[in-house]
Amino acid sequence: MLMDFMTNLCLIKTTGIYSGIARDPKLDLPPNGNADDRDNVNTTFFRGIQKTDDFGVARFETKFPGHYALRATHIHVIVHENPHVLPNGTLELGTGSIAHVGQVFFGQTLIELADTFYPYTQNTNAIVLNQEDGIFYDEASSMDPVANYVHVGDSLEDGLVAWMAFGINTTSDYTDTVQEASFYGAEGGETNENYNITKLGPLETVPSGVPTPSAFTTTIGL
Repeated sequence: MLMDFMTNLCLIKTTGIYSGIARDPKLDLPPNGNADDRDNVNTTFFRGIQKTDDFGVARFETKFPGHYALRATHIHVIVHENPHVLPNGTLELGTGSIAHVGQVFFGQTLIELADTFYPYTQNTNAIVLNQEDGIFYDEASSMDPVANYVHVGDSLEDGLVAWMAFGINTTSDYTDTVQEASFYGAEGGETNENYNITKLGPLETVPSGVPTPSAFTTTIGL
């Protein structure tokens, strides 16, 4: 069992905005809501870290993700081995290693149902289907990237319990693959001036034959 690994989730809010990201005119960052909202770099909504238990399970309570242009609905997952956890619950940069980088997707029927409820209806970003998403295709070539789920009530508004089981190669180290668009420290958020949107890691490569759109923004490591 993979005990005491730190599992890091990041998902976009219902209306299509990531926390902790502010567009910097000097950097080639993708659009993230109001480009003039510099205070967004100080937010941390829909981000979390949980330690795996004796059975290798990490549990989170969060919202169903929204979506943004050129990507299907998804959740980012990064698994850290032996990082130093700071008093504020964040992970210290440069400590430990990254054993896994991936994304969790959802069935198209569930996504379409969620998009009928407020505030998802306020999301004006174009909808991208799973079958149009390059990273979905990449993950599906070696595993099932779609989460299992059950409803907890009669309506989706009552909530879901969703889960996914996946293996980790503990000898892998993706530390050099992941890049942070921003950092969060004692003084709040700070944009990573060395962030390079064109840096593509192994899970960000668009496979040949993927239907349109054939280009998309990438947010691994946000």
